[in-house]
Amino acid sequence: MNQKTAEFIESLEDTINEAVRYCFAVRSTRLQMEWALRIDELASTVSTLNEEMQECSEEDSANALLSVEMGLRALSHELRMWVSLKTEKVREAWEYFVSAERNAANAVSIHPVSAKLLGYLERLRRIEKVVFPTQLFNSVGMIVIDSHCSICKLPYEECDHEKGKAYMGKYCSEIITNVDLREVSIVEEPRDKRCRVFTMTENGIEIDTLTLDVVSPSYDHPTATIHD
Repeated sequence: MNQKTAEFIESLEDTINEAVRYCFAVRSTRLQMEWALRIDELASTVSTLNEEMQECSEEDSANALLSVEMGLRALSHELRMWVSLKTEKVREAWEYFVSAERNAANAVSIHPVSAKLLGYLERLRRIEKVVFPTQLFNSVGMIVIDSHCSICKLPYEECDHEKGKAYMGKYCSEIITNVDLREVSIVEEPRDKRCRVFTMTENGIEIDTLTLDVVSPSYDHPTATIHD
Protein backbone atom coordinates (compact mmCIF):
# COMPACT_ATOMS: atom_id res chain seq x y z
CA MET A 1 0.00 0.00 0.00
CA ASN A 2 1.45 3.37 -0.95
CA GLN A 3 1.83 6.27 1.47
CA LYS A 4 -1.03 8.33 0.03
CA THR A 5 -3.48 5.48 0.53
CA ALA A 6 -2.19 4.62 4.00
CA GLU A 7 -2.46 8.23 5.18
CA PHE A 8 -5.94 8.61 3.69
CA ILE A 9 -7.22 5.45 5.38
CA GLU A 10 -5.73 6.57 8.70
CA SER A 11 -7.52 9.92 8.34
CA LEU A 12 -10.89 8.13 8.30
CA GLU A 13 -10.53 6.58 11.74
CA ASP A 14 -11.98 9.42 13.83
CA THR A 15 -15.04 9.79 11.59
CA ILE A 16 -15.70 6.04 11.62
CA ASN A 17 -15.35 5.87 15.40
CA GLU A 18 -17.81 8.73 15.80
CA ALA A 19 -20.34 7.04 13.47
CA VAL A 20 -20.09 3.80 15.45
CA ARG A 21 -21.39 5.69 18.51
CA TYR A 22 -24.78 5.87 16.78
CA CYS A 23 -25.09 2.12 16.16
CA PHE A 24 -27.53 1.52 19.00
CA ALA A 25 -31.32 1.33 19.02
CA VAL A 26 -31.70 4.19 21.48
CA ARG A 27 -29.79 6.73 19.39
CA SER A 28 -31.68 9.50 17.59
CA THR A 29 -33.20 8.24 14.34
CA ARG A 30 -32.49 11.59 12.73
CA LEU A 31 -28.82 11.47 13.70
CA GLN A 32 -28.52 7.87 12.58
CA MET A 33 -29.75 8.78 9.10
CA GLU A 34 -27.48 11.82 8.99
CA TRP A 35 -24.50 9.63 9.81
CA ALA A 36 -25.55 6.96 7.33
CA LEU A 37 -25.58 9.60 4.58
CA ARG A 38 -22.24 10.98 5.73
CA ILE A 39 -20.70 7.50 5.65
CA ASP A 40 -22.15 6.96 2.16
CA GLU A 41 -20.42 10.12 0.98
CA LEU A 42 -17.18 8.94 2.53
CA ALA A 43 -17.52 5.57 0.79
CA SER A 44 -17.97 7.38 -2.53
CA THR A 45 -14.77 9.35 -1.89
CA VAL A 46 -12.95 6.09 -1.16
CA SER A 47 -14.31 4.62 -4.39
CA THR A 48 -12.98 7.59 -6.36
CA LEU A 49 -9.52 7.16 -4.87
CA ASN A 50 -9.72 3.45 -5.64
CA GLU A 51 -10.27 4.31 -9.31
CA GLU A 52 -7.22 6.57 -9.19
CA MET A 53 -5.12 3.72 -7.79
CA GLN A 54 -6.45 1.41 -10.51
CA GLU A 55 -5.31 3.85 -13.18
CA CYS A 56 -1.85 3.90 -11.58
CA SER A 57 -1.79 0.07 -11.39
CA GLU A 58 -1.37 0.28 -7.61
CA GLU A 59 -3.13 -3.01 -6.94
CA ASP A 60 -2.51 -3.34 -3.21
CA SER A 61 -3.69 0.21 -2.59
CA ALA A 62 -6.74 -0.30 -4.81
CA ASN A 63 -7.65 -3.51 -3.00
CA ALA A 64 -7.17 -1.86 0.39
CA LEU A 65 -9.50 0.96 -0.62
CA LEU A 66 -12.11 -1.49 -1.89
CA SER A 67 -11.91 -3.24 1.48
CA VAL A 68 -12.36 0.06 3.33
CA GLU A 69 -15.29 1.00 1.10
CA MET A 70 -17.02 -2.28 1.89
CA GLY A 71 -16.45 -1.68 5.60
CA LEU A 72 -18.04 1.75 5.29
CA ARG A 73 -21.01 0.28 3.44
CA ALA A 74 -21.42 -2.17 6.29
CA LEU A 75 -21.50 0.65 8.83
CA SER A 76 -23.97 2.68 6.76
CA HIS A 77 -26.30 -0.29 6.44
CA GLU A 78 -26.15 -1.07 10.14
CA LEU A 79 -27.21 2.50 10.89
CA ARG A 80 -30.09 2.11 8.44
CA MET A 81 -31.01 -1.21 10.06
CA TRP A 82 -31.63 0.53 13.38
CA VAL A 83 -33.70 3.22 11.68
CA SER A 84 -35.79 0.61 9.85
CA LEU A 85 -36.42 -1.31 13.07
CA LYS A 86 -37.58 1.80 14.88
CA THR A 87 -39.95 2.69 12.03
CA GLU A 88 -41.36 -0.88 11.94
CA LYS A 89 -39.88 -1.68 8.53
CA VAL A 90 -38.78 -5.05 9.77
CA ARG A 91 -38.14 -6.85 6.47
CA GLU A 92 -36.04 -3.89 5.35
CA ALA A 93 -34.13 -3.98 8.64
CA TRP A 94 -33.25 -7.65 8.07
CA GLU A 95 -32.01 -6.89 4.54
CA TYR A 96 -29.82 -4.07 5.88
CA PHE A 97 -28.46 -6.37 8.57
CA VAL A 98 -27.54 -9.07 6.04
CA SER A 99 -25.91 -6.50 3.76
CA ALA A 100 -23.88 -5.09 6.66
CA GLU A 101 -22.67 -8.56 7.57
CA ARG A 102 -21.80 -9.49 3.96
CA ASN A 103 -19.92 -6.24 3.32
CA ALA A 104 -17.94 -6.56 6.55
CA ALA A 105 -17.06 -10.20 5.81
CA ASN A 106 -15.97 -9.33 2.26
CA ALA A 107 -13.87 -6.42 3.53
CA VAL A 108 -12.03 -8.72 5.93
CA SER A 109 -11.45 -11.38 3.28
CA ILE A 110 -9.91 -9.18 0.59
CA HIS A 111 -7.34 -7.11 2.50
CA PRO A 112 -5.62 -7.09 5.93
CA VAL A 113 -6.37 -3.38 6.33
CA SER A 114 -9.85 -4.41 7.54
CA ALA A 115 -8.70 -7.05 10.03
CA LYS A 116 -10.20 -5.03 12.90
CA LEU A 117 -13.64 -5.72 11.42
CA LEU A 118 -13.42 -9.25 12.83
CA GLY A 119 -14.61 -7.77 16.11
CA TYR A 120 -17.36 -5.90 14.26
CA LEU A 121 -18.54 -9.14 12.65
CA GLU A 122 -18.79 -10.75 16.08
CA ARG A 123 -20.85 -7.78 17.24
CA LEU A 124 -23.21 -8.24 14.27
CA ARG A 125 -23.59 -11.93 15.15
CA ARG A 126 -24.64 -10.94 18.66
CA ILE A 127 -27.11 -8.41 17.24
CA GLU A 128 -28.66 -11.11 15.07
CA LYS A 129 -29.22 -13.37 18.07
CA VAL A 130 -30.61 -10.66 20.34
CA VAL A 131 -32.56 -8.40 17.95
CA PHE A 132 -33.98 -10.86 15.44
CA PRO A 133 -35.82 -14.13 16.12
CA THR A 134 -34.26 -17.37 14.90
CA GLN A 135 -34.95 -17.73 11.19
CA LEU A 136 -35.23 -20.61 8.76
CA PHE A 137 -33.77 -20.26 5.30
CA ASN A 138 -34.14 -21.71 1.82
CA SER A 139 -31.12 -23.45 0.34
CA VAL A 140 -31.18 -24.22 -3.37
CA GLY A 141 -29.47 -27.28 -4.82
CA MET A 142 -28.58 -26.68 -8.45
CA ILE A 143 -26.14 -27.31 -11.26
CA VAL A 144 -24.74 -24.16 -12.81
CA ILE A 145 -25.04 -24.30 -16.59
CA ASP A 146 -23.91 -20.80 -17.57
CA SER A 147 -22.04 -18.17 -15.56
CA HIS A 148 -19.45 -15.49 -16.16
CA CYS A 149 -16.84 -13.56 -14.21
CA SER A 150 -17.83 -10.10 -12.98
CA ILE A 151 -14.36 -8.76 -13.80
CA CYS A 152 -13.33 -10.16 -17.19
CA LYS A 153 -16.84 -11.23 -18.35
CA LEU A 154 -15.47 -14.56 -19.61
CA PRO A 155 -17.24 -17.82 -18.76
CA TYR A 156 -16.33 -18.35 -15.12
CA GLU A 157 -14.72 -21.75 -15.64
CA GLU A 158 -12.44 -20.25 -18.33
CA CYS A 159 -11.16 -17.18 -16.47
CA ASP A 160 -8.22 -16.82 -14.10
CA HIS A 161 -10.11 -14.97 -11.36
CA GLU A 162 -11.46 -16.48 -8.16
CA LYS A 163 -14.78 -15.34 -6.73
CA GLY A 164 -14.54 -13.68 -3.35
CA LYS A 165 -11.17 -12.11 -4.08
CA ALA A 166 -10.17 -8.62 -5.20
CA TYR A 167 -8.19 -7.82 -8.33
CA MET A 168 -6.94 -4.29 -8.96
CA GLY A 169 -9.60 -2.81 -6.70
CA LYS A 170 -12.51 -4.85 -8.08
CA TYR A 171 -14.39 -7.62 -6.29
CA CYS A 172 -14.79 -10.86 -8.20
CA SER A 173 -18.20 -12.53 -8.32
CA GLU A 174 -19.53 -15.40 -10.37
CA ILE A 175 -22.58 -14.11 -12.25
CA ILE A 176 -24.90 -17.07 -12.75
CA THR A 177 -27.26 -16.81 -15.72
CA ASN A 178 -28.57 -20.35 -16.23
CA VAL A 179 -29.03 -23.25 -13.79
CA ASP A 180 -30.58 -26.67 -13.53
CA LEU A 181 -32.59 -26.55 -10.30
CA ARG A 182 -32.51 -29.83 -8.39
CA GLU A 183 -33.94 -29.16 -4.94
CA VAL A 184 -34.92 -26.57 -2.37
CA SER A 185 -34.21 -27.35 1.28
CA ILE A 186 -34.95 -25.64 4.59
CA VAL A 187 -31.76 -24.97 6.55
CA GLU A 188 -30.66 -23.08 9.66
CA GLU A 189 -27.25 -21.97 8.35
CA PRO A 190 -27.60 -20.72 4.76
CA ARG A 191 -25.03 -19.38 2.34
CA ASP A 192 -27.29 -16.37 1.71
CA LYS A 193 -29.35 -15.07 4.64
CA ARG A 194 -31.54 -13.11 2.26
CA CYS A 195 -33.19 -16.41 1.23
CA ARG A 196 -35.27 -16.75 4.36
CA VAL A 197 -38.69 -18.24 5.02
CA PHE A 198 -41.11 -15.30 5.14
CA THR A 199 -44.22 -16.87 6.66
CA MET A 200 -45.34 -19.81 8.76
CA THR A 201 -48.69 -21.31 9.70
CA GLU A 202 -49.93 -21.47 13.27
CA ASN A 203 -53.38 -22.87 14.07
CA GLY A 204 -54.31 -22.57 10.41
CA ILE A 205 -53.32 -18.92 10.24
CA GLU A 206 -50.42 -17.62 8.13
CA ILE A 207 -48.16 -15.22 10.01
CA ASP A 208 -44.99 -13.26 9.31
CA THR A 209 -41.92 -15.04 10.72
CA LEU A 210 -40.36 -11.79 11.92
CA THR A 211 -43.29 -9.80 13.30
CA LEU A 212 -45.78 -12.63 14.01
CA ASP A 213 -48.46 -10.43 12.43
CA VAL A 214 -51.22 -12.17 10.50
CA VAL A 215 -50.42 -12.16 6.80
CA SER A 216 -53.08 -10.69 4.52
CA PRO A 217 -54.21 -12.62 1.41
CA SER A 218 -52.44 -10.07 -0.81
CA TYR A 219 -49.04 -10.64 0.88
CA ASP A 220 -46.49 -11.30 -1.87
CA HIS A 221 -43.35 -11.88 0.25
CA PRO A 222 -41.61 -8.68 -0.85
CA THR A 223 -38.04 -7.87 0.15
CA ALA A 224 -36.31 -4.54 0.30
CA THR A 225 -33.87 -3.71 -2.46
CA ILE A 226 -30.58 -3.23 -0.64
CA HIS A 227 -27.46 -2.77 -2.76
CA ASP A 228 -24.30 -4.25 -1.25
